[in-house]
Amino acid sequence: MSRKPIIIAGVIAAAVGVVAAVGITGFALNNIAEEAPLTVQQPAAVEPPPTVDPDAGPVVLRSGTFVDGDAIHRGSGSVSIVDDGEQVLLVFGDDVSITPGPDLFVYLSPNGPGEDLGEFVSLGTLTADTGAQAYVLPDNIDDYRTVVIWCRAFSITFATAELT
Repeated sequence: MSRKPIIIAGVIAAAVGVVAAVGITGFALNNIAEEAPLTVQQPAAVEPPPTVDPDAGPVVLRSGTFVDGDAIHRGSGSVSIVDDGEQVLLVFGDDVSITPGPDLFVYLSPNGPGEDLGEFVSLGTLTADTGAQAYVLPDNIDDYRTVVIWCRAFSITFATAELT
């Protein structure tokens, strides 16, 4: 019989004995009884919407109410076109609620709700899916009659509001 297997078995037994007596903490998992740190998601940097100066006497030019795009993509709340004396704004009321979704944009369309968007103008990404917000309007607002909340990723209307 060769002495080589006996020597290897002896070395392995000695190593196991050292590990058992001393412990190898570098390779063992340690259970720590402390709470995990909180993960706080910072909100994306968002420029505050323009505000309407109540002392300037803003004038509501047209208004409407959001309606659902379909049974899944829903919207509600008031929206108005307001001239504050310095600029014309599209102002969403505190009561606005839009179904959250990816890649949502605020469009103005010359067509009515349910029709093709036509030669629309984009006012930018939807700032929030609930609450008051405002968007600066272009000079040719008379050309547009419907506010559309549009999902560019899936080409779906989430909500519309006809302005009268």
